[in-house]
Amino acid sequence: MLWLGLTGSAAAGLASHEILVLVNRQSPRSMEIANHFVHLRNVPATHVIYLDLPDTVLEPAAEMSPEDFTRLIWEPTIATMTERELHDQILAWVYSTDFPVRITSQPPVSLQGITFLRNRLPDTSEAIAQAQYVSPLFSGPDEPDGRKVEGGSLFRLREALGDAMPLPSMMLGFAGARGNTIDEILRALRYGQVADHASPRGTVYWISGDDVRARMRNWQFPIAQAELQRQRIRSDISDEAPLDLAGIIGLQMGQAVVRAHQAGTFLPGSMAEHVTSHSAEFHLPIQTKATDWIRAGATATAGAVTEPFALWPKFPHARFFAHYARGHTILESFYLALRSPTQLLLLGEPLARPWAPRLSLTLIALDDEPLRDTASFMAAVFPEADARQLIYEIVSNGKTVSASAATPSFSFDTKELADGYHELRMLARRPGIRAHTVMGRRSIHVDNAGRQVALKPVAEDFPREWPADQPMMLNVEATGEPDRLELVHHHRVLAAAEGARAVFALDPMDTGAGPVQVQARARFGDEDPVYSAPLRITIARPVPAPSLLKRRAEMSDWPLRDWPIDAASPAGGSWSNPEPDRLVLRPDADSTAWASINYTSTPLHYFSAKLTIPGNPHGQANQELAGLIYGGQNNDPFRFFGLHGTPSAWSFGTFHRGRLNHQLQRGAPLRPGTVQHVELFFDADHTHAYVNGQFIARHAHEAPPSATGIGLFAGGRPAQFESIRFAVAPTEEHE
Repeated sequence: MLWLGLTGSAAAGLASHEILVLVNRQSPRSMEIANHFVHLRNVPATHVIYLDLPDTVLEPAAEMSPEDFTRLIWEPTIATMTERELHDQILAWVYSTDFPVRITSQPPVSLQGITFLRNRLPDTSEAIAQAQYVSPLFSGPDEPDGRKVEGGSLFRLREALGDAMPLPSMMLGFAGARGNTIDEILRALRYGQVADHASPRGTVYWISGDDVRARMRNWQFPIAQAELQRQRIRSDISDEAPLDLAGIIGLQMGQAVVRAHQAGTFLPGSMAEHVTSHSAEFHLPIQTKATDWIRAGATATAGAVTEPFALWPKFPHARFFAHYARGHTILESFYLALRSPTQLLLLGEPLARPWAPRLSLTLIALDDEPLRDTASFMAAVFPEADARQLIYEIVSNGKTVSASAATPSFSFDTKELADGYHELRMLARRPGIRAHTVMGRRSIHVDNAGRQVALKPVAEDFPREWPADQPMMLNVEATGEPDRLELVHHHRVLAAAEGARAVFALDPMDTGAGPVQVQARARFGDEDPVYSAPLRITIARPVPAPSLLKRRAEMSDWPLRDWPIDAASPAGGSWSNPEPDRLVLRPDADSTAWASINYTSTPLHYFSAKLTIPGNPHGQANQELAGLIYGGQNNDPFRFFGLHGTPSAWSFGTFHRGRLNHQLQRGAPLRPGTVQHVELFFDADHTHAYVNGQFIARHAHEAPPSATGIGLFAGGRPAQFESIRFAVAPTEEHE
């Protein structure tokens, strides 16, 4: 008898095997953030789906048509769920970053809205615009003396609603225009996990007031406060703007402009939002954005993707915190508190559950491995008194394989599984409407047919973090004469070879940065494949991007020159160079400033500079323009790449007759006061732009620009430039 087990911890109603994680395969940061979330929450590999989205989702507006949502997101996801037989257990979708936030239906809906409606919009526009659609998950009340119910977990609600069950979802973060950095998003994900079962001794703050944004929810605050008092959770209702508050576990208010970074200290697991019209229209330079709360330290937030017309049903009811305090996850609490969730974007860590009961389950194998024939297991639950109240079920490789039972022990015929590695999970649910769940996991190895496959690195010395720009050589060896070997990550095939032995070169960019698990898979005709134990790797974030390193290496033979600041000719505004290698451009009355130098007609190969725009009280770019100009003749027309503060984007464009025409933009969280290192590479067909070592975009051109008229540009506010360098094709003149 072999007493081995892995201990799990309690979830609320929503468990990690009941969610689907969607990843934009075209975005390195989408893959990195998903890798971290999957690792933190032990999401099964079968529950991660990769989609190929167009670069248009990276534009400042981050929107998509209903037709493209159907074609690029809905249909491929449903098809993959069907292939993996996941329909019966998925209760919610979790989107990583770099997905659209708004769907351009009439009227518009959020990504969460169209997902919730299962891609079937109401027949009338009033159902959305006037919040006439009522969610079957909303638990009330919808007026001061209205009926309210406790609300249940998504598991219990699906049991009750059947085919009428909607599809809740959240987005892990938004990293586009006025969004959050990767590190800010990852911090929120870690805070969500740290908050689990912590029963934080914080305070929920409600800010009332006469502003219509606050006034429409004022009546809800005493209702929710009374429930929190019964659960011994502190709360405070005030009409003063939040400033330096201590221990914030929640904050709801209604105000167009908020100093989120001055609100106070946010505890792990906190949710904050401020009802206003444009908090999730990130490309508009008005009103405080929902992402400011994540930046300030909140774990989750919400914001409208279009004008909501001050209708409270479109925003979280104050009872969000009553549901949260009963042990539900953030995602479940949102949907129990949303009466009409069609135009709201939900951001943050969806599975945080600070008030879920603290249970643990150890799954114990009663047989030696490798397992053959019949194998037996049992569960040990702590506290033991709770074990008698639980209903158990078994999940194998992410799929539920047993009916619910009251006993914590089970046996099964291992011949029903392929040989090789498998992951077993035992779930135990409490009865009742909240259906709190505890999970235990363990890996098993089956060997009934003599088929095994092993995966290991070729290198003996394995670094703590593998560099993103270096392939990893992996040995795969199988027994049993397989037809084919494959290297897989989240069930995506990364490499393949015929036969029983292979050496694969894993490109870290295929998995994305962060904690990843890859497996070898051996195929034997039409039979179920055999998997190896996962190889756990941490991939370093690629800074600089591997493509940038390659371009810099290719540039080694080109003469690299410093831009001669002293020889710059004025073309508007004023400038100063307080230091020999630094230039400050100050826009004139027309809000523009130029500094240019005519060089030669030699094709331009490389142009770079470090630029900074001054800080402001909002901490976000607003009306600023700053960047590099090139390929000009007599100052007009010429090309431009730089930051555009109005939509908060990096922009390619052309100047014609003094007017800048933006041609291609990528949304970004532009932060005044920070140095932005811009690098441009020019080839025969495209200009390739990198900022701070990361690829931004490439823009097609008819011919490589000449070096004539290269220079700098600032608009709206002063901009500082330094380390300005360029390279032209080598000629006799420059050799």
